[in-house]
Amino acid sequence: MRPLALARDPLAPVTVDTCDNCQALWLDATESQQLTPGTLIELFRTISASRPQQRAAFPALLPCPRCTQPLVVTHDLCKSGPLQYFRCPQDGGRLTTFFQFLREKQFLRALHPQRCIAYASRSSSCNAPTAVHR
Repeated sequence: MRPLALARDPLAPVTVDTCDNCQALWLDATESQQLTPGTLIELFRTISASRPQQRAAFPALLPCPRCTQPLVVTHDLCKSGPLQYFRCPQDGGRLTTFFQFLREKQFLRALHPQRCIAYASRSSSCNAPTAVHR
């Protein structure tokens, strides 16, 4: 992971740690709330520029980059749907995938089950089979 200082004029910069290989983010306890629209755009550009050749899955045990204790898999709920991230049991920092971060910031949201059924029932223009999981 490498630190990425994001300018927040007129406030002091906020530093978010990013991983170029897996496009994950380490956010200290309050860093997510400190991000401004401008810092989000800069963060999106940085993640977009890091195009890993191959993404590896996270290992079963992830150590906290601050205290080295094992991170705890955490399931949470926000306005845009369910979230999953890896939380430090001591200081509340967390490791999150870029996808989950986009959900947290409401750039992505989970579809309502009725919408999933409606989309699945539409005929596909490529004649691919559709499946509905209930």
